[in-house]
Amino acid sequence: MKKIVVQLAYLVVPFLVIWLALNQIDFVRIFKIQEASSKLEKALGKFYMNIITAENTEITEEELTDILHEIKKRICTSNGINSQKINIHLVKSGEVNAFALPDGHLVVNSELILYCENPEELAGVMAHEIAHIEKKHILSKLGKEIGFSTLSAMLSSGLGNMESLKILTSTAYDRNMEEQADKIGVEYLQKSRIDPKPLAVFMYRLSADESDILKQLTIISTHPGSENRAQKIRNWANDPIIEYDPVATDEDWSTLQDRIRELK
Repeated sequence: MKKIVVQLAYLVVPFLVIWLALNQIDFVRIFKIQEASSKLEKALGKFYMNIITAENTEITEEELTDILHEIKKRICTSNGINSQKINIHLVKSGEVNAFALPDGHLVVNSELILYCENPEELAGVMAHEIAHIEKKHILSKLGKEIGFSTLSAMLSSGLGNMESLKILTSTAYDRNMEEQADKIGVEYLQKSRIDPKPLAVFMYRLSADESDILKQLTIISTHPGSENRAQKIRNWANDPIIEYDPVATDEDWSTLQDRIRELK
């Protein structure tokens, strides 16, 4: 009998401890915080996009955005990502850059398309930024650098311009976030049957041009240590088993770049 009581105690006591611990958690408060965070993210995304589109022309012609949307669809479909959460914006800008904003906004500058030597390089950059979005790096970074109370006050006051956007988001993600986005981006590409090695080539070329190009990368994610990152990307991408499919034909890519040049 004593043995049965002891065994029962072993079963009941842990259950009671867990039950008491759960009762101490304010789930209502947690859910309210999550809801508030979601609202803040949506508001910030809209706020930043309003600033960007007020200062730059957003390109909406389908023949110029088709490849971007095809890359997004391919990456999202192959990796179980809700593509409707990723909002692609092609913006006319002379800066070689692409960057993620809160609430799933992914902005691609037109100059980046001209800088990329092939659509696989562009897909690599986009996969990297989609990884930032999926891992919630953007809001985490802003919260760490600015503070959510300051961000909320900024939105409530309605104050802000392009300079405030640059001040808020000019520094790079920390190295852990950048490396995580690089690694996950390579995985996204591999699952999408998009060759990730051109992303390494892109980063090597970026490293060679850093003195000129990186001075221009003033929004969200700059890319320090490009050569070191390129080597890691090359190592992660070294999988001879995977057969990759082209993102677009050479003719379609050349036509897109020609059309972008005409906009300049």
